Amino acid sequence: MGITMRKMLVRLYKARVPVLFWGPPGVGKTATLEAFAKEVGAVLILPAIRNPEDIAVPVVREGGPRMEPIGEFARAAALAEEGEEVIVFIDELTTLPPAAQGAALRFLDSGVVGGVRIPPSVWRIAAANPPELAAGGYDLEAPTANRLVHIEWQLDPLEWADGFVGYWGRPPKVGDLAEQEWARARAMVAGFIRSHPDLLIRVPEDPVSRGQAWPSPRTWDFASRVLASFDGDPREAATAIIGAVGKAAGLQFVEWAVRLNLPTVEELLADPEGVLDRVSSDAVYTLLAGAGAVLRDRLLEAKGADMQELWGAAWRVAKVAARYCRDIAAGTLVHELCSLVRERGWRVPGDALAPYVELLRQAGALS
Repeated sequence: MGITMRKMLVRLYKARVPVLFWGPPGVGKTATLEAFAKEVGAVLILPAIRNPEDIAVPVVREGGPRMEPIGEFARAAALAEEGEEVIVFIDELTTLPPAAQGAALRFLDSGVVGGVRIPPSVWRIAAANPPELAAGGYDLEAPTANRLVHIEWQLDPLEWADGFVGYWGRPPKVGDLAEQEWARARAMVAGFIRSHPDLLIRVPEDPVSRGQAWPSPRTWDFASRVLASFDGDPREAATAIIGAVGKAAGLQFVEWAVRLNLPTVEELLADPEGVLDRVSSDAVYTLLAGAGAVLRDRLLEAKGADMQELWGAAWRVAKVAARYCRDIAAGTLVHELCSLVRERGWRVPGDALAPYVELLRQAGALS
């Protein structure tokens, strides 16, 4: 009770117990597990299963035929034998056809695929939607359910928002989106969710509405992408945003974003004190969080004197921000800058880091 999902994953991974996570669609289970696997240095494998033959097939060996793992299950076994840390995640377990579900459950329960036992170091986990949201699903039998640790997937809106700004450390290349524009759009979505945490996920109660747009971590991700594709203009992007998260949440976000009237990163760099002095508390978080992601990219692209000038300007913003807020808002910017200190060995100018030392240490960003 009260434990974050990340801490829960750390403990369950340490125990290597077979886990079934229960949660509605679109809550970010896969994205969270991908980030967690990267954090612990594990290979995350997501097998696609529709038939038992997607798990194991008969192979003729000396002594006769036997069932052996195939595809991603064979890869998991091989990687584990080589000493790699491996996590195998089977999504939407209860929607698998009975024969495939039985084979998958044997793997989850005992680590056996066909006639081969997967190394016990492999963490075996699955996810399923609650019965009321599972279309065409199959219930688990009591003896089967009793062989798994059942965890309700908890979603903390503030934790999600802070991770979403930097896309959990691994923003992908998406279509033709400019990364810096998308980073700014993600910061706007994150700022809105911090102000409206009840709108991170809202599954409609009636079946008809569930078949239309509604807000979830997945659809807020979509909203950030379409906002970026409209160059960050919430008015122009309104129809597409509503198409992603639904009318109620979409209209609230657009109205909030328009009122926010967010300054640009260039304005922040040129006059950090003047900008931070005039914007709202919502805008402070959104501006600083977005600036962290944008400045990281710009610093990695810059060379020589341009990089040094931008590096100094970024830390001047951080130093000024400490007078307005030392919480997660400014800490998000400083966390991004500190990642470059660790990766590139760049030095922090003067005493700019001093106000944030304790905050970053608690977040695990400093040793």
